[in-house]
Amino acid sequence: MNQSDIDEASLSRPSGSSVFGKCDDTIDQIRIDAGTKLALQGKASEAGMNLSEYVRLVLRSHIYGRERVASMEADRVLRALGNAG
Repeated sequence: MNQSDIDEASLSRPSGSSVFGKCDDTIDQIRIDAGTKLALQGKASEAGMNLSEYVRLVLRSHIYGRERVASMEADRVLRALGNAG
């Protein structure tokens, strides 16, 4: 998925859904040590997310860039607030 695909997908989605589309695929089981999992769960909790949401956010930020992901999420929230008011 390239940047223009992501931009187009974000415009065609309801304001409350992910700008990256439906999570309809999986990554094979990834084995990690207990300490790393506990640290990830702590970071997720601090961010107000469950572990899956947090890991998706970290992976997307790594792939697409932190600023771009933050901007796309901010746009989604602003659209949702605009629809609520």
